Amino acid sequence: MRDHQPEGETIDLEGYRLRHALHKADPDAQEAHAALPWITIFDDHEVTNNAWADGAQNHQAGEGDYQARREAALKAYLEWMPFRLPDQSAPHRGTQFFKRFTFGALADLSVLETRQNRAEQATSPLSPIDGFIPLGNPATDAVIADPDRHLAEPEQLQWLKDGLAAQGRPWHLLGNQVMVTPVRYPGAALGLSGTFINADQWDGYAVDQAALLGHLATQPASSGDAVVLTGDIHSSWGADLPVAVGPTGTYTPVGVEFVTPSVTSDGFYEIVRSFFPGLPAEAAVGATGQVTGVVQKANPWVRYLNGIGHGYTVIDVTPERVQADFHHTPVPTSAAPDPRIDPDAMPVYAASLQTVAGSRRVSTASGPVGPRADEPA
Repeated sequence: MRDHQPEGETIDLEGYRLRHALHKADPDAQEAHAALPWITIFDDHEVTNNAWADGAQNHQAGEGDYQARREAALKAYLEWMPFRLPDQSAPHRGTQFFKRFTFGALADLSVLETRQNRAEQATSPLSPIDGFIPLGNPATDAVIADPDRHLAEPEQLQWLKDGLAAQGRPWHLLGNQVMVTPVRYPGAALGLSGTFINADQWDGYAVDQAALLGHLATQPASSGDAVVLTGDIHSSWGADLPVAVGPTGTYTPVGVEFVTPSVTSDGFYEIVRSFFPGLPAEAAVGATGQVTGVVQKANPWVRYLNGIGHGYTVIDVTPERVQADFHHTPVPTSAAPDPRIDPDAMPVYAASLQTVAGSRRVSTASGPVGPRADEPA
């Protein structure tokens, strides 16, 4: 419900600067930046939708040179966001944005950057939703399995593997833009036949995905556990990272992934409403639950999935476990079908998940973390 500045799409340095300034003028964003340190990384929408190394799905004719557009976008990002470039010492391509933070003997946090050098996403004319493509087509299956297509450039992926193999800390946290967890979407959940994947995620880059999960599978207990922290898909997830998936759904967990919901961007519930605009909110909530239930059944390593609530996730790390507390906006009703536009609608605690050290799988936590006596930063 915000008036956009500039009014049109951002395509040049002036436009990107103005759009960042608009967001930073928000008093709640100012208070958040004043209260806590931030660790950030850009995804596609800092430039335009579904960006890749040499273009983007939403970079169209008449919008100029893509590389110049991306350069302007990243310049404005570095001007306006609390981001300090690393010293460029690790092998990389282009500008090195990926970096690692160490939190004493407790954990390290590797922050990936997977837009600058990624291969173009696989596409299909049979995509029912932007980015979702069917499996079983020889042409698109070959693209997904192409070993020359990468999400992170090989140098960055090796840097990540080296960090995940380091010993001495119980937790390796991975800040990551798009989901690592393999997810197969049954066509029935979309009113279609067949099985679909989101080609913008690691699923669309099968060789890199298999290399990362396979590397995690080889790590001894002494190297610690991996916890992937992801956004992008506008919904809340808790999943085991699976290898050796059997025909009956059996698998071996090699780490976990927690996915935070969007603050305002459309999620599963809004997509359902867009398909059925006359559907009452309660029916759309029920239909969304059915869709997410079908997705979970098809992917037994997905331990939690909420496609309705918007909000945030609190991650709490101790030597014994990593816990994720999800905070969601109220469930929509006919009286309030879109809590995002209600200034009085506040996210409230919804659910808690955890991974216990050494388990490398998601389990349910007994309740929210609540105030911490040691007042961690």
